[in-house]
Amino acid sequence: MDEFQDLTPAEQELFLKLRSPDGELVVLGDPRQSIYAFLGNERKGLAKLAEHPLLAGIPIHDCPMTECQRCPGKIVLAANKLMSLAEAMPMKPISETQAKMLVVCWKTPESEAKGMAALIKDKIQSSPADHKHLAMVTRRQFGYRLRAELEKLDPEITVELGFSESILELWPVREAFLFFCLLADPDPPTWRAWLGYRIPLGKHNHLAPKRNAPAYLNFLKRCEDNISAALLLQLCGESRTANRGEGGSALWDRACRFRDLLNAKPWDGMAAADFIRTVLAPEMWIGGNADDAIIAKLDLEILRDNARQILADLES
Repeated sequence: MDEFQDLTPAEQELFLKLRSPDGELVVLGDPRQSIYAFLGNERKGLAKLAEHPLLAGIPIHDCPMTECQRCPGKIVLAANKLMSLAEAMPMKPISETQAKMLVVCWKTPESEAKGMAALIKDKIQSSPADHKHLAMVTRRQFGYRLRAELEKLDPEITVELGFSESILELWPVREAFLFFCLLADPDPPTWRAWLGYRIPLGKHNHLAPKRNAPAYLNFLKRCEDNISAALLLQLCGESRTANRGEGGSALWDRACRFRDLLNAKPWDGMAAADFIRTVLAPEMWIGGNADDAIIAKLDLEILRDNARQILADLES
């Protein structure tokens, strides 16, 4: 069992019970790498194995792994200094590879993007032809900034972006993607997602009101669990306020939003490439030049590029 510190007490007990009476169980883990506290994990489970009732009388062999074979010595030294705050056993470096270290500090994200871009460009230009691929883990906004700064320095450098956080994080991009899916290939989860929000009243305020559930369930029952564009358009023809309450009004607003977008363009007559370009055009979804608007435009750019690539693959 790997990452034993990430298991809950119940999960740890389950795996202990799966061991046959004459079998062995090897568990590995590091309590300093515990990241599942929100699930109720037992980060000190390894240290408590000897006290577990299921292992009473069974010999336990503790094998500390203190050799680092992956990182150069200077990196291990830096890690040891950091982890000494957690009373960790120091690691012993084994690799003879020499570390290339550069300590840098910038006062703002903007200056950091410029500085990092210059360092990356110099590194790429000084590296052999087969050592010019760099992977970085960044937040989305910084990734966009870094790409822009690299393009200023050398337009020939190719930057591919992938993010740990959702590219659908901002509401304009999320709504554009939902509408795209409803036109291209509607399915029940997407209809539910479309109705599960409300017209934003302010920044980041697109979540449905707390009392939206009864109105949504009533509409779903009325649709016999089969939401369609025709039923949404029918809902638009009714009164917004008649016996609806806050949740019902939000549902009505989302139906009318779909109707208005549906009538905005002749979607049915578009070629696939034109459809992708039009439905994911920033001007349909985004207004202003605030930071969020700029990021949303870049997010939509990635969605358009991915959709175009999928279309090209389907047509090839």
